[in-house]
Amino acid sequence: MPKPPSQASIEAEQNKAAAASDIAADAAAKVTPRLVDQGAYPELQAGPALTAPTLTNALAQLAKALRSQADTAPAAVEQAMELKLPPDSQGRRYGVKGVLGQGGYELAVWKPYAKHPGHLIEVSVNPPGSCELTMDAVQAPLLSAGFRMTKPGFGDDHRIMFDKQAGQNLGVYIAVKTDNRNDPHCVSRVTFELEPIDG
Repeated sequence: MPKPPSQASIEAEQNKAAAASDIAADAAAKVTPRLVDQGAYPELQAGPALTAPTLTNALAQLAKALRSQADTAPAAVEQAMELKLPPDSQGRRYGVKGVLGQGGYELAVWKPYAKHPGHLIEVSVNPPGSCELTMDAVQAPLLSAGFRMTKPGFGDDHRIMFDKQAGQNLGVYIAVKTDNRNDPHCVSRVTFELEPIDG
């Protein structure tokens, strides 16, 4: 009968496996084409001045329209939100920026990496504390459309997540960055993406 391995030999094998995994991850990172680092994007073109109700309605329309990765393409987002989204000067992102009440907004659509099957869609409000978008106004249409809301239980993550199944094995995930996850009032960013459903 074979003798069971010692703790030292188990740890040595685990260390070898971890080292091999690190080498493989480093190699994959070098050959996986990324479009650009976030922050290296050119400016978006000027868009229309919007009111908070207009932008909130556009967000709700987009949430309802997302059913497949094709629905995240710039032309589909334009149609759902009823806003023109021209490409930036390098064609990396599509979107606009403009006045929102006493602050501003930026709406961008882009691929996070070259082979990603869809696009990320993000609306940000500036300055972040301007409170032009409120949590009540953003969450009400999402909840009424059947999205499930979850909050992180701890830590300094102030995002509140909304999710809903979009199709077979595909979910719509909406991250809403707020001023305070325990008592959210102001929204500074809303991010939409479609991803395979876990499990």
